[in-house]
Amino acid sequence: MVPRPGGETDKFGNRYEGAWTIRHALYVLLGSGTSLQVEPGGPLGDGTEFVYRHDHGTEVHQVKRQNRNANSWNVASLREKGVWDSLRSHVEAGREFHFVSVLPARALDELADRARRSDDLAVFRTEWLTDELRGPFDALASADIYGSAATAWRILRGLRVEWHDERDLVHTNAVLAEQVLAGAPGRLAALALGQLLLDNVGTTLDVAALTARLAPYGLRSVVRVDAAAASDAVSTATRRWAASVERTLLRPTIPREEAARLVAEIGEGTRRLILLTGTAGGGKSAVLHQAFTALNEAGTPVLAFRLDRLEPFGSTHELGERVHVSPPV
Repeated sequence: MVPRPGGETDKFGNRYEGAWTIRHALYVLLGSGTSLQVEPGGPLGDGTEFVYRHDHGTEVHQVKRQNRNANSWNVASLREKGVWDSLRSHVEAGREFHFVSVLPARALDELADRARRSDDLAVFRTEWLTDELRGPFDALASADIYGSAATAWRILRGLRVEWHDERDLVHTNAVLAEQVLAGAPGRLAALALGQLLLDNVGTTLDVAALTARLAPYGLRSVVRVDAAAASDAVSTATRRWAASVERTLLRPTIPREEAARLVAEIGEGTRRLILLTGTAGGGKSAVLHQAFTALNEAGTPVLAFRLDRLEPFGSTHELGERVHVSPPV
């Protein structure tokens, strides 16, 4: 969708730029990036919306949602926006330059990718520069932009071109926000994070700085649990339950038909809630232990614990803490 001219264009552009910036703040919270700085001052801010740092280097991002009524970007339209001058200054300083839009720039993306794949200009020209790409490359190498083929090839190697659908960008931000933020549904949490970024323009925000600033926006960070650690915690809690039951079982064990039925129900993939009832001393624990043993031998994950021995709780997270399978937030 191309927005109408006028004020609506500016509003849409800001929203798209904001969503892309929020995406990278979420990357920092997820641990993929080390810091984010929105609208940095000095040379870092030359033609860029934000600086994103990670373990492998520094990226600067320039976001242009649209190109008037055109359906793509080319060398001339990016020159009008001053992109080629900004690109050169950042690449020569050792930074990776990302140009981001809803609209594609396929020829430029292909040129940049092929420049990175070639060891030198000669190889690029003989093995990677096709007839379709020669025109855009010659335009970059002209006196009006970079002045030589060698400079154009070198600068292209530091360019990354990306185009993303706005609705998908907002939706994915909401999903990512639910992984690292609590206090609001994912979409609202992402918007609140965006306001946090606006309120801290120019500040370098690493994960500690972002986390420390969440409270005024009604948010808090969520501790992410490693899958292997979670599996170990579930196994430990279940072994505790099994050990407590085994002390009360009769020897030898009396096979229970109800246990076989429970295992069969679970094996069918039923999503129903199954309740096992009986009088005190009627053998409910023995049935559950036999079902657990069969499921465990079949490799089916089981979490077992006694509710009657837990302190009161008001949420599934608190229940996890009581059972010792959930870290504190």
